[in-house]
Amino acid sequence: MTQPTCSTCRFRQPDTRPGYEIAGECRRYPPQIAVWTVTGHDNPSQPGFEQHWPWMAGDQSCGEYQARKETDPMTLNRFDIAIGIIAAIIAIISLAIPLGQFIANQRVEHRP
Repeated sequence: MTQPTCSTCRFRQPDTRPGYEIAGECRRYPPQIAVWTVTGHDNPSQPGFEQHWPWMAGDQSCGEYQARKETDPMTLNRFDIAIGIIAAIIAIISLAIPLGQFIANQRVEHRP
């Protein structure tokens, strides 16, 4: 029996850069912290830190595999998320304009 691979796992976020399509990030757990040192860094005696998700090839596999479903939020790409944000902004603006007009039309009584 063959083990399922990362290419069909729900936690894999594919890399969309040209030439990197076979790879992707595993989003099963939060990003991991990596320590690195750079020669010529401002202070080479101090290590640098960065965090990232593990970068996996699509033909790899692990014990955390879960099949991807079309309705799974993990399968949304950045374009889908951007469209959702734009739609939410338009909805907020469309509600704010009538509210602003209502407030502007209210009479304020000034008492001396």
